[in-house]
Amino acid sequence: MEINVLRETIRKYADAYYNEDAPLVTDAEYDALMHQLRQMEEEHPELITPDSPTQVVGGKRVIGIPVEHEVPMLSLLDVFDEGSVEQFVDFSQRSQEGKPVLFDVEYKIDGLSLSLVYKGGKLVQASTRGDGHIGEDVTANVMALPTIPKTLKVKRVDLLEVRCECYMSEKDFLRVNEEQEKAGKKVFANPRNCAAGTLRQAEPKVAAKRNLRVIAFNVQKAIINGKLVDSGSHAAQMNALKSLGFQTATAKNGCKTLDEVLAAIKEIGEKRYSLDFPMDGAVVKVDSLELRTEMGERAKTPRWAVAFKYPPEEKSTVIRSVEGSVSRFGRLTPVAVFDPIQLGGTTVQRATLNNMAFINTMGIRIGSRVVVRKAAEIIPQIVMVEKTDDGEETQPIVFDKCPVCGSPVVDMTCTNPVCKGRIVSQILYFASRPCMDIKGLGETMIWDLVESKFLERPEDLYDLHIEKAELVDMYGQKTVDKVLAAIEKSKQMSADHVLKAIGWSSVGGTVAKTLLKKYGSILSLFDCRGESRRQELYDSIVSLPGIGDTIAKSVVAMVNDLDMYEEVAELNMRGVNMVYTQASVSGDDAPLAGKTFVITGKFNTFSRSSAVTFIESYGGKVSGSVSKKTDYLLAGSDAGSKLDKAKTLGVKVINEAEIYSMVGLAMPA
Repeated sequence: MEINVLRETIRKYADAYYNEDAPLVTDAEYDALMHQLRQMEEEHPELITPDSPTQVVGGKRVIGIPVEHEVPMLSLLDVFDEGSVEQFVDFSQRSQEGKPVLFDVEYKIDGLSLSLVYKGGKLVQASTRGDGHIGEDVTANVMALPTIPKTLKVKRVDLLEVRCECYMSEKDFLRVNEEQEKAGKKVFANPRNCAAGTLRQAEPKVAAKRNLRVIAFNVQKAIINGKLVDSGSHAAQMNALKSLGFQTATAKNGCKTLDEVLAAIKEIGEKRYSLDFPMDGAVVKVDSLELRTEMGERAKTPRWAVAFKYPPEEKSTVIRSVEGSVSRFGRLTPVAVFDPIQLGGTTVQRATLNNMAFINTMGIRIGSRVVVRKAAEIIPQIVMVEKTDDGEETQPIVFDKCPVCGSPVVDMTCTNPVCKGRIVSQILYFASRPCMDIKGLGETMIWDLVESKFLERPEDLYDLHIEKAELVDMYGQKTVDKVLAAIEKSKQMSADHVLKAIGWSSVGGTVAKTLLKKYGSILSLFDCRGESRRQELYDSIVSLPGIGDTIAKSVVAMVNDLDMYEEVAELNMRGVNMVYTQASVSGDDAPLAGKTFVITGKFNTFSRSSAVTFIESYGGKVSGSVSKKTDYLLAGSDAGSKLDKAKTLGVKVINEAEIYSMVGLAMPA
């Protein structure tokens, strides 16, 4: 794979993992791609760029109020064999020229990395890692977690910043997903995504209810009696955190030799699936804080620690049948159903077969004995077919009819344009968070509504209010009110979300934004349709940044597609926003340019994060606390101490309707 293509592939997978909480590949596959990139850059250092995935940390999008980390929250260098661990131990020992070096071995918890800041013994701020330098404020949600000490029983600690991993147990994960499914909401892919989604939502009571837990694994900064602590032992720091009420990730302290380090790694590996927290490796750290300072850091990772990643657990089973799911484009994805096996502490009996090429290359048949692997919480995958001599009969896998509607299948594509499986996938994609973000509308409910013929296409969502009485009989008043409110709210989404939601194969979020920055609205873009304007439209689009020949041709085809034009017209008629809200609001002329806002309370049309996005999209800035420099306090219901402080300082207080008015919009009903 060419190096730039490899980087873009890794960036796409990282964005899905860190920012969308929806991983596209397994950890093992992602690690393999990163390993490949590191090797290529080591062989050709002249090709290293500052924005390479090897040089940056984690995700880059910050949804809520940004927090700049005083101490960068770096990632760890992953290693996959004992030889690499030996190299790290040897490097650390050589740096001391024969002086003894102690190592600590810890559990590598697979969760969401957090920074907890205490001042004067009180927890004042919690934030996510983000890109390692700027994260997202999640203080309110963390304050709701009973497992985190809010006040430290020591008076002499001026400042303490603790790095932790926030996680959810498998038991709690299954419970939450069961509740999500019952409520007709989207289920989470795995415990890590559930923990991340929980911390980043607007209601602290939800975080408390879901029983998130936190494990500390490093002291980022400590000031005691006015003096910075930059010497001593990591093990001593972890013991101190234990005494303050933290659970820590320590497994073995004070390893003196490579053999002791490897023994600790092995011991952790043997009990990895019996623990109550998800774990995907072991971390080896230099114990001495002074030595850590001497060894320093790379652009992305410290030199004084490595993360040993265990190989995925593998088990053998027999495929009993093959089912098929239908995508929004009609493509069939074969799914193997096999005898249940235990992987990563959970029961597994299904795995995707990707496509017929994969099936044929692997030689997979119904009745085949296969090896399945699953790295901790990751989606199961078939890695090989076992050769057996036990005389088991096998049958070829054939897809000649759609498993949903029974229509003929050509090249693994259902030929029925109104296949219910296809319609459900289209609507599910349209309503997803990256698109129209219609909360409460899960796959189970969509299937019900399609089967009941309430929905036949995505635009029908905006007519559901007509059927409210029948829907209430099906789902209850509270659920229906919530879903209908979310549908109505989605009408105000920026047009780039709408264009992405329409679902043309080549138009994702980035392409949609690029197009609408040029054309301003979806209607203006589709006004360029017509045979006589094809070349002109192509020339205009292909000149835009990040758009090449293939995408430009695809966009021209989209604009001239009659069905797509009709869908745009239908959405516009139903009141869905067609204008890119960030197209003309940047710079000094933006309505909120130069103004600083603080947000407090609850709102009818905004979540906390969407309020921040709204203000910033019109040029304003958002701060976390009220001061003399604050221009406006945006206050909703249940406003607290920020409202009192704003009144004391004479800061102007505005409501939800007024913030819309300031940018020339009417507040949604």
